[in-house]
Amino acid sequence: MSSSTPEAAAFALLQAGQLDAAEAAARQLLAVRPGNADALHLLGLVLVRTGRGPEGLALLDRALEIEPRHPGFLNNRALVLAESGRIAEAERDVRNALQAEPRFAEAFAHLGSLLRRQGRLEEATAAFRRALQAEPRLLDAHVGLGNVLRERGDVDAARREYEAVLASDPGHAGAHYNLGAMFLEAGAHAEAEHALRRALARDPAHAAAWNNLGVVLRHAGRAEEALAAFDAALRASPRYAEALNNRGLALRDAGRGAEAESSFAEAAAVAPAFVPALVNRANAMKDRGDFAAASDLLDRAIREDPTSFEAVVNRAGVAVEAGDLSYARRLYKRSLEMQPESPDARFGIAQIDLREGRFVEGWAGYERRFETAPPQATARAPSLPHFERTDLGQGLSVAMWPEQGVGDQILFSTLLPAFVASGARPVVEVDARLLEAYRRSLPGIAFVAPEESEQAFAACDRHLPLGSLPWLLRPDRAAFDAQPEILLRADPARVAAIRKALGPGRWVGVSWRSLQPAARAYLEARKSMPVEAIASLAERGLRLLDLQYGDVEPDRENFAARHPGALTRVPGLDLRDDLDGLLAALEACDAVVTVSNATAHLSAAAGRPTAVLFRANRSPFHYWDARRGTRSLWYPSTEVVTGHEAQGWSDLVMAAAARLGL
Repeated sequence: MSSSTPEAAAFALLQAGQLDAAEAAARQLLAVRPGNADALHLLGLVLVRTGRGPEGLALLDRALEIEPRHPGFLNNRALVLAESGRIAEAERDVRNALQAEPRFAEAFAHLGSLLRRQGRLEEATAAFRRALQAEPRLLDAHVGLGNVLRERGDVDAARREYEAVLASDPGHAGAHYNLGAMFLEAGAHAEAEHALRRALARDPAHAAAWNNLGVVLRHAGRAEEALAAFDAALRASPRYAEALNNRGLALRDAGRGAEAESSFAEAAAVAPAFVPALVNRANAMKDRGDFAAASDLLDRAIREDPTSFEAVVNRAGVAVEAGDLSYARRLYKRSLEMQPESPDARFGIAQIDLREGRFVEGWAGYERRFETAPPQATARAPSLPHFERTDLGQGLSVAMWPEQGVGDQILFSTLLPAFVASGARPVVEVDARLLEAYRRSLPGIAFVAPEESEQAFAACDRHLPLGSLPWLLRPDRAAFDAQPEILLRADPARVAAIRKALGPGRWVGVSWRSLQPAARAYLEARKSMPVEAIASLAERGLRLLDLQYGDVEPDRENFAARHPGALTRVPGLDLRDDLDGLLAALEACDAVVTVSNATAHLSAAAGRPTAVLFRANRSPFHYWDARRGTRSLWYPSTEVVTGHEAQGWSDLVMAAAARLGL
C-alpha cells in the first residue's frame, strides 16, 4: 500500500488511535468500492479494537477472500485470533504469512509469541531470532526474546535483551514492563516498582503494568495504593481476570471481605476456568463459614485443572474446617505428589496429626511453620546453633524467643518447667506486658523484654523458638500429664484489691471478641460471639466481670441498654496493655467464659476454671482440639465447648455454665 493513498491515510488514523476517524475513512472507501480489501481489513481491525469482535473478524475474513496470500492481512488476523484464544488458527495464519513473505520480521516475532504461549520455548526462541535476523532493530522482537529467555531460566540474557531495547528507546513500555516483571519474580520489589512506573509513564493504559504494580504495592503493605493500581488496570481492561483477582486479594488484606469475594466472583465470571479466582473465592466462602459452597467451588477448580496444587491444598484446608480429617489427609497427600517438599501441605498434615494425637509426626511437620505461605510464625536467624534433642540433659543455656501472639506465647510457655527439669537453662524473651507475671511465677528462669534480648542471647549456647518445645517434650498424650495446673500467678495484693472492689457474689469473667488485624477479619468473625450471648449468665444470678480488651464500646453500650448494671468493669484497668492487672482480675473471678483469645490463654494458664467457646463443630486451632474428653490437654482447668453441643452462641454459653457448675 503506497504511503500516499487514501487507504494509507486511513491506516495512519488507526495507528494514531483515532478510531472513530479511521472507521469513518474506511466506510467512505467502501462506499466508493465495496470490494476494497485494504478498507475491509482496516474496518475489521477498527471494529475489533472497539469491542465488536465477531463483526470485525468477519470483515478480516472477507479481505482475505479477496487477497488470500496478503502477509499483513494474515498476520493481523492471527493477532485477533490469538486474543480470542484461538491459538492453533493464529499459528496457521502466521505461518501462511511467512510463506508469502519469508523475511516478514513482525510475523516471526508474532510466531515467537504464539509458540511461547504454548510452552514451545525452544521453537519460540528460534522464531524471535529469525525476526531479529530479518530486522535487528525490531524492538518488540528483542522484548519477546527476552521473555522466552526468562522463562527458560536465562535471566541474565533476558535482561540484556530488555536493556538493548532501552538503549535504543529509553522509554520503551514493553521493555520496562518486562524488566519490572523480572524484578517482581526475583522479589526485588523496589526495582520492580521503578521499572513498572517507567512503563506506565510511556503507556498509562498498560493494564498488565498496573496489575503488576499493584502486586508490588500489596507486597509492600501499601494497600490503598495497591487497590488504586488494580482499579487503573481494570479501567484499561475491564475484563482483566488477573487484576480482578488481585484486587480481591488487596480488599481481603484491608479487611473488606464482602467486596473481596465479589471481586473474586467477577474474575471467575470473566474467566470461568481461571483457577486462582476460584480458589480465592472459595477461601472467602470458607472464611465466612460456608464450607459446603467453598468445597463445591474448589472441586470445580480441581476439575478445571487437576494439576493445580493451590486448588488441592486449599480443598484439604476446607475439609479440615468441615471436620473431614481423613479426606483432608488424602488431599494433602495428593498435593505432596505435586510438590513433594511443600511446607503448606506438610504443615497441613501436621495439623491433622496434632488434632488426632499423632504427636511425633505432628510436631515434626509443625517445624515447617516458618516456611508456609504466608508463614504461620515469624522466623529469626540467630547466630547460635539450633537446640536439638541430643542437647537435652547437657545443661546448655538456650536463647528462646516467641514467634506468634500472646496466646501462643503463653501456650508454649507451659512447657518451660519441663524444659528446665531436663537440664536446660533457658533465657526467654517475652512480651513486655507479661514480663512481671513470668518473673513472679517462674523465678528460676531468666526472662527478658524484647529490647534486652540481643544482649542476653549473646552469651547463650543454643537457640530455640518457643513453638519448638513440644517437638522436644510432648511426643504422646501421656507426656501431657506433666502440664502444670497453674503456670502464672497474679500479684496477691492486686487480686485482693480487685476482689474488695467487686464485692460479694459469684463472679464470672467474660470475653466475647478475638480482635484481629484487618487482614484477618475473617478469623475475628469466626472466633467472636455477640455480646448478647452472655446475658443468660446474668439471668442466672451470676455477676459478670468485663475482661474484653480492645475498642468494643459499641458492644458495651448495647449490652448496658438491654441489661443495665449487668456487666462490671475494674476501674482504671487497661485490659490490653496491663496484662498483669488482667491476670489479677482473672484470679479474682470464680470462673471465666471466653472465646479463643489472649484472655482465654491467660485464664487457663492461671488455673482458673475456664470455658473456651467455639461456634463451629471444631476449633480452628489444633491445641484446643487436643483434649481428654472435654478438657484441654494443655490447660488442665479448661473446658472446650464447641458447636457440637449447641445451635447458637447463647446455647454454648449455657453449656459452658453447666460444665463449670455455675
